[in-house]
Amino acid sequence: MDDVLNLAQELKAERQADTKAVTLESKEKRVCEKCINKTALYEKVKTYFMNGRSHVNKYQYPFSIDGSAICDSRHPPYMVILCLSQPKHVSIRETIRRTWGSAIRSGQWPSGKHSSTRISGVKLVFVLGETFSETDRKILQQESRVYGDIIKSDFTDSYRNLTMKVMLGMKWATQYCHGFKYLMKTDEDTFVNIRNALLYLKSLPTDNKGVIIGSLNNNSKVIRNGKWHTSSKEYPFNYYPEYISGQTYIISGNLVPKLIHTAEYLPYFYLEDVFITGIVRVIAGANYINEKSRFPRQFDRVPGICQFVRMTRISATNVNNQQKQAIWHLLRNTHRKC
Repeated sequence: MDDVLNLAQELKAERQADTKAVTLESKEKRVCEKCINKTALYEKVKTYFMNGRSHVNKYQYPFSIDGSAICDSRHPPYMVILCLSQPKHVSIRETIRRTWGSAIRSGQWPSGKHSSTRISGVKLVFVLGETFSETDRKILQQESRVYGDIIKSDFTDSYRNLTMKVMLGMKWATQYCHGFKYLMKTDEDTFVNIRNALLYLKSLPTDNKGVIIGSLNNNSKVIRNGKWHTSSKEYPFNYYPEYISGQTYIISGNLVPKLIHTAEYLPYFYLEDVFITGIVRVIAGANYINEKSRFPRQFDRVPGICQFVRMTRISATNVNNQQKQAIWHLLRNTHRKC
């Protein structure tokens, strides 16, 4: 971790000198304020969702694969990565294990053909729901025995259950990886630069009281038709509160229990990023850090290799297996000066 700490100090100095992101965020806030009254919307969201003080969603499903040996209680991980996966996507999980996920096992992040950066304190966990295929169940059991990086809970694995999936992953992390500093949620079609993530996190102020970090969506209008449709009963307002794009985001470890506790008192909402990083965050009174240059948004293109070589890009989305392998090959072999 010494290499990471040294590079983190460089990144911290770079961040102190760079006010561009702050300026951009300020401009976005001014634009947002012209479109919607954020304070008024927050109060409406709180009033609508906090209509009772009883547990309405305990997010309690048993784990048929509990991954209890993934973390060591004597040595809590610095960061837990929850990668949402689907039961049938065996080849995607294999590709992740051979590319960016392999650095967790080796403890080395490639920095060219003859160079690498030491990394440690990271755990990668694939989070899955139940499948109705007996063949898929057997394959997952075998994967778990071989790699020891899978957790599977007994809820139906579907798009409408994404919030359930993330909430159960968060509860699992607090139970089996207690003491972690950060939790990353990511999707299986992403490429995560673990080195850059560690560099960035270690450059943050040590008195961080708990934040959600990622690419901010503000002024987002509610869609009433199509794949992401939301009924007026589920959410009666025209705009969502500010939320972080769900492709990849990071939550401070000290904030995770508060988000879980808050969510248990709220009615279920299927858009996981809107719910956890928007609605629950607002009601819990948590802050965010907007890092659009480091984290992906839904329809982003795969970034160039230089964004991964430099200490900037943490994650990219819409990355298929071939692209993951190509990025990994370039990181291991490139001599390009970016």
